[in-house]
Amino acid sequence: MAVVAPDVVVVTDGGGLAPAARRPFAGRERVASALSRFREPVLSVEISTPLVNGAVAARIDPGGEFDTAITFVVEDGRITCTYAMRSPHELGRLDTVAELRR
Repeated sequence: MAVVAPDVVVVTDGGGLAPAARRPFAGRERVASALSRFREPVLSVEISTPLVNGAVAARIDPGGEFDTAITFVVEDGRITCTYAMRSPHELGRLDTVAELRR
């Protein structure tokens, strides 16, 4: 919790297809409380740290399926905002490297 800002904001997006919070929520204690609710055991989960939009993110794959991508905003060495993307339509695009042209 030392790396999380006291007023951290969490934004989630399930695209109407995956469970996600309907509204952003804020505060270190609320974030810790929300995360503590995930107690259901997962037989196997892989967490990796890919680059998303040029920054380190977390990729969560329970049971071998791409489930969630989380990006972070860090200011003064603390996480001030997280974006958790769970929409299957959006997650599918993260496995493809976009080619930029001029």
